[in-house]
Amino acid sequence: MAKVTVTANDSWTVSIPSEATWVHSDKMSGDGNGEINITVDVNPRADARTATVTVATKGGVSKTIAISQDSAESSLSLSPSTLAFNADGTVKAA
Repeated sequence: MAKVTVTANDSWTVSIPSEATWVHSDKMSGDGNGEINITVDVNPRADARTATVTVATKGGVSKTIAISQDSAESSLSLSPSTLAFNADGTVKAA
């Protein structure tokens, strides 16, 4: 969890892009000064990911928070790890 301090003299809203389903805010709106807590889901993929969260006031002022998350280690498994074929191209019975 990462805390973000909001300093504002107006009501504000938090916007997270719909494709960034892995980013979460404990508050989606506030009035005046406040704090929001940003969390992210575990990244199971071997690709790093990014998102931009926007905090905007009712009066039209907006600021963004750049979110980045490291990738998971690449992994790979195969099952079965060996295959045997007959001379006619059919799979041998186990």
